[in-house]
Amino acid sequence: CALGSEEFLKGLHYWKIAVERQSRMWLGIASGEVTKSNLTCSPEKSSFEFMIAFCSDGVLMRFKAGRPFINDISGSTSNIWSTREEIGFKLDMNKRTLDILMNEQVVLSATDLDYCSVRPYVCIEYAGSATLQARQSWMVDS
Repeated sequence: CALGSEEFLKGLHYWKIAVERQSRMWLGIASGEVTKSNLTCSPEKSSFEFMIAFCSDGVLMRFKAGRPFINDISGSTSNIWSTREEIGFKLDMNKRTLDILMNEQVVLSATDLDYCSVRPYVCIEYAGSATLQARQSWMVDS
């Protein structure tokens, strides 16, 4: 598992990941201290302060202070991705929203993200691989 090195505090951010080899794979955002336990275990056992991660098998994980939480998330978690899919993320820190896209179509939208900073998150089981295809940021006023 890995947490992005860049911390997003404000502005609009977009990144896209191409799935090269399919396995159980989690993609999303997380906030909190990076510890060895966060990077070597499944999302279910991580200790991030905040996380929204979408799994290749359609499961959505939402954690806040180590506990599952419900916030305003719309869309379908039944979307399952496979090899050669492109998964996009549009994060607006000014509006506190996250859209997750599959092949340029929004499949999940989260609003009211109440953390002041997040980083991209990825956790891939042993047989999978993925590549960052695109990344762009805009510093826009709210």
